[in-house]
Amino acid sequence: VGVNSAVPTPPLIAWGQLGKDQLARLARILDRLSAAKLFRLVMIHPPPLPGQSDRYRGLKDAAEMKAVLESHGAELVIHGHHHYNTLAWCRSPEGRALPIVGAPSAALGSHYKNEPLARYNLYRIDAGSRTAELIGRGLAAPGGGIVELERRMLVPEAHP
Repeated sequence: VGVNSAVPTPPLIAWGQLGKDQLARLARILDRLSAAKLFRLVMIHPPPLPGQSDRYRGLKDAAEMKAVLESHGAELVIHGHHHYNTLAWCRSPEGRALPIVGAPSAALGSHYKNEPLARYNLYRIDAGSRTAELIGRGLAAPGGGIVELERRMLVPEAHP
């Protein structure tokens, strides 16, 4: 389920916003997919939780987005925007931990500031157990080939 946070901003500002209508549609879609017993993966560009970004680069309605996730649930949320590999958690309505995964840029071929080199994540989803395996692939060194950098299970029950 993709949500669009794009809004016009002044130069050097990169915040996003979903708005009440889109948040309400997301809640309805998450409920329908849950009733159909489908794995719900939500994609958004900026980090979706409050405190994950400063006011110039964050999601203006992050608190509302978190409330939708906590009230209606999902099995996985993926985002980008900050160019770092991150993992955060929030709670679904069933009390399960919900992984929020941030991915670095997939285009950075040489060192820049403290950002990691190019990387992307693959997910192997098990709808029955409602879990996902994350396989991080990318550059281990500038000019090198694409290699596996990380492999981990995103298991809600394993997160306190």
